[in-house]
Amino acid sequence: MMPDKKNLYTFLLDFKGGTYISQVWARSPQESLFGWIKGEKYSVVQELAGIKSTDFKNYFGSENCVPVDQLESVWCVSFLAEDDLGIINIVGTTATIVPGDVP
Repeated sequence: MMPDKKNLYTFLLDFKGGTYISQVWARSPQESLFGWIKGEKYSVVQELAGIKSTDFKNYFGSENCVPVDQLESVWCVSFLAEDDLGIINIVGTTATIVPGDVP
C-alpha cells in the first residue's frame, strides 16, 4: 500500500492592500484550502481575526481552486468579506511528506 503523501502549499492572500503568506500541508490544492480555512490561517489579517472558520467559509462564492493559465502548480480562489475582495493564490511546492512527519 502506498503511503498517503502530502505536499506543501503556500498561500498568498491579497486583502485590503496587504499581502499575507502562510503554508499548509495537504494532498491537493482543494484540501489545502479547506485546511487553510479550518486552521484559521486568515486570522493574521486584523479585519478577519476573530471570525470562526465555519463562518469564514460563507465568504466564498465557490471554494473551488481554479488553475492559473500558463503556470504549473498555481491556483487562485477569491472571497468577499463585507465589501472587500480577497484573492488567494495557492502555489504547490515539490516538498512531499508522509503523515506522521507533518511539522
